[in-house]
Amino acid sequence: MHIFTKLSTAIYPHHKLPSKLIGIGGIFLWAIALTSCTTQRHSLTLSSGANGGAYENIGRQIVISAREVGKIKVRDNYDSYGSQQNLKRLLNGEADLALVQLDVASEAMKMGKVQAIAVLAHEYLHLITQSDSEIETFTDLDGKRVIFGAPESGIYFTARRLFSATNLNIIEANIDIKEGFDKLKQKEIDAFVYVGPVGSSKKVQAELATPPLLRLVPISTAFINYLTIQFPESYQSATMPKGSYIPLPPIPQEDLPTISTAAALV
Repeated sequence: MHIFTKLSTAIYPHHKLPSKLIGIGGIFLWAIALTSCTTQRHSLTLSSGANGGAYENIGRQIVISAREVGKIKVRDNYDSYGSQQNLKRLLNGEADLALVQLDVASEAMKMGKVQAIAVLAHEYLHLITQSDSEIETFTDLDGKRVIFGAPESGIYFTARRLFSATNLNIIEANIDIKEGFDKLKQKEIDAFVYVGPVGSSKKVQAELATPPLLRLVPISTAFINYLTIQFPESYQSATMPKGSYIPLPPIPQEDLPTISTAAALV
């Protein structure tokens, strides 16, 4: 049975969301109805992500499922920086469907500009630093150099929101994932903010598995509670299981408290 979930801002805080992709074939039959008022469409444009990223992985699965299950042609160039660019393309009429973090889409959803068709995955906040770093908590980032990701990405949106909610004085760096990991491992940068489904980004998986070793920093219960109360439509408390990325030595080293948002098809 295909499962698909129509979201509203009232639903997300109170329901567990599936961590794996859900019912993509069924989702697309619904997507066709939503994107065409009078006639069924057999070709759609999707904006997902860049090669090697989590959204590219999800986007390719959507393209395959649409073709095999719904007999629908879906075009995707896999050339997006992420959620913010995807949402802009959707609002500008450059795409019929888009993969967007729920925190990025929430305002447009409230205004009725876009509709979330389904939740496809949990996207976890990752705070990554060197294994021998002095950074143990989020507040230890005060005065540190932190990578926010590309300006049109969902990662950038989330990082800006998180640091805006604190009094921390950080040095912001806006660079892509590959260059960011290089600078982190060379200790030119102190920490890296990443948001995505656990293990779905080939780039992140490869960097965490390649020396020099990195580790994930937990988010405090107090900050998690603040974020989920302040933005209940966007975030929920989450735990990243020990060894989610690497079993030995485990990354993370233990069950890691953090927050998650949702990867939504809109």
